[in-house]
Amino acid sequence: MNMQSQLQAALDAATAQAPMDVIQNGNVGIGTTNDDVAVSLAAPANDDTSPPQRSYPQVTNDDDVTFTNISDRALLFTLKRSMFSTNVKDIGKTNEYGAGHVTKKLFKGNNLVADARSAYDKVYTYVMENTLPWDVGVRLANMLTFQEFSAKLRELIADADAAVAKLDANWPDVRSADHQRLTQLGICHNNPDLALWSDYPDDISACYSITTDIDPIAKADGLDPRYGVTDEQIEGYKQRLVDANKNSGTNVIANLLKPMHEAIIKLTDYDEDERMNKTIVTNMTGVADRMSRANVCDDPRVAQHIADLSTLAGGLCKDILKHSKVARDVAIAELKALETKMEGFV
Repeated sequence: MNMQSQLQAALDAATAQAPMDVIQNGNVGIGTTNDDVAVSLAAPANDDTSPPQRSYPQVTNDDDVTFTNISDRALLFTLKRSMFSTNVKDIGKTNEYGAGHVTKKLFKGNNLVADARSAYDKVYTYVMENTLPWDVGVRLANMLTFQEFSAKLRELIADADAAVAKLDANWPDVRSADHQRLTQLGICHNNPDLALWSDYPDDISACYSITTDIDPIAKADGLDPRYGVTDEQIEGYKQRLVDANKNSGTNVIANLLKPMHEAIIKLTDYDEDERMNKTIVTNMTGVADRMSRANVCDDPRVAQHIADLSTLAGGLCKDILKHSKVARDVAIAELKALETKMEGFV
């Protein structure tokens, strides 16, 4: 059986065990709310009536959950980047002060160096938003959605490579322009050594690189006592896998809670004369979408919380929220109710 067949078999098995409402709805939270589609929220009978709250299904207790091996669902993913640093030592000022380390900023403002950094930052942000922590510098990637994840990542890396190639092609002019800027600045501040050609590398492309690595998570039954691994070490590793599964779920919930809490604060103190940004809704639908694909925890409560936020946020319309206090009160009450359930998990 090839890798694609193995992944499909794992996907079929995971789907067969998924909560019914997740199967019916497919990938929860995909897309963002269309501001042109209004979803009405029922108003209370009078102003003294508390806004209605959505009731959420009860999920299993922690003791009722049987966990499977996280090694069957996740890969270890590592991203390494190197970039040209625009903060360099100001030798003249450092020598003048006689202590410390004074720095100067190369390439201020909008330029091809900034474009390259922006493209590299997009790669980093995508990885951080679509994976979960495992260890320092190492992330957990969902095996079942890894093909989609890696395809998008390759696009972003290609964009980053293109930005560096454009910088490299124009490097003599870019370098000369910034050297001239610092020369003029040094004259104004009586710092003749501010602009130094030695601050600029000859080959700027050599300062940039992106590498990625994937590794499987070793299974505890692969640790052979015949090679000197003790029973205590095997049991300790088994516990680490159990903890990793639980921690991955905790991290998913933490990601969900952040935009919910921000939305509650914004809606609570909102003045209708203010501008309401659509991100008050799309930040929640977006994180539900990402976490539905990044989640590797097999606790059904985590999947249920993702589905609940996707359903709730997907039914909100920022235009209605802006002009209706009733709608804001209903949204606040429902968000707080779901927030309380999630905080109980964490």
